[in-house]
Amino acid sequence: MEKTSTKTYLLNAFSLNMLPEFAQVEIMPISLAEAMIAFKEEAPESAVGHAETAAILSGLLGAPVPFNRATVKLNIGDAAIVAQYIGPRLPEGATSLPDGAKIEFRWVRILPSGRQEMARWLSKVTAGLAIDY
Repeated sequence: MEKTSTKTYLLNAFSLNMLPEFAQVEIMPISLAEAMIAFKEEAPESAVGHAETAAILSGLLGAPVPFNRATVKLNIGDAAIVAQYIGPRLPEGATSLPDGAKIEFRWVRILPSGRQEMARWLSKVTAGLAIDY
């Protein structure tokens, strides 16, 4: 059975390793203004694992973002604000974005899996196929 929760995280990266074995993932681009609102309303746990990115996000979001190199395991019902840095390597001690760099925000929600639907689909796909192992 899938574990459910309602925790929200602020992440600077997103990986399939964060997901439960069976889940659907909803990913939606959001603006900086929407990220600021979500940050204020959801009070996410920071799992921003890069000190300079945390400092930049603090400035962008208007509130402290702790640097926290943590392993995150998302459960059904959890959500995340993902702040994806795009640009050249950040210089040590950076507190603002360098020229040509940007941060794109995504809202990620972890939903119950559709594994019954997947099983039906696989049955249809493999029906009639003779597979020797």
